[in-house]
Amino acid sequence: MKFIIFAVLVLPMIIAQTWDPTKVCIPDLFQNDVYDFTKNDYGRAAVDFSKNQSAIAYVKAGFRVVYDLTKQKAYVIGANDSCTVITMTASQNIMKCLPPNAVELNNGSLTIGRVGHGLLMNSYEIPVDQDTKIRLGYTASDPAIPILRQLIGTNSSVAGDVLFFTNPKTSVDADLFVVPTVCPPLGGA
Repeated sequence: MKFIIFAVLVLPMIIAQTWDPTKVCIPDLFQNDVYDFTKNDYGRAAVDFSKNQSAIAYVKAGFRVVYDLTKQKAYVIGANDSCTVITMTASQNIMKCLPPNAVELNNGSLTIGRVGHGLLMNSYEIPVDQDTKIRLGYTASDPAIPILRQLIGTNSSVAGDVLFFTNPKTSVDADLFVVPTVCPPLGGA
């Protein structure tokens, strides 16, 4: 009898509180300073979901990449405005909200800084393919602000790639998204 009462009264409440990863979203428009631990470089990263674009500019390496999230193409732009178009890999995609297959690795239990005075952070893992996963650290806020992005897997081109984001802003430097006229057109609609 106790089990039936539990099943009827408590179980629906537990099921109703199931975590929905698609509700964890980042802002439509933002920019961060970024440090790339793999490349030992720093710069700026930005996202503008109204244009479905993201960009990253590296200071020491002297290049930037503008990602077209709709066409899944990227413009790699050198310091002298040289330009190459590449097809994005699944691990390069930036999503406004976590996908349904995202796994929550903790629930607001991570703190950057001193407990009680630090920044609460949630971490997530997104499977990309059989070999690659993206681990994300976001602020425990709505909207969530990216703090950390790590690619893990045995593929040597992505294993260990770690980006650390600081100084978030809700505006962006529009120049980050400018594609020089020397760049080949993507073609198609």
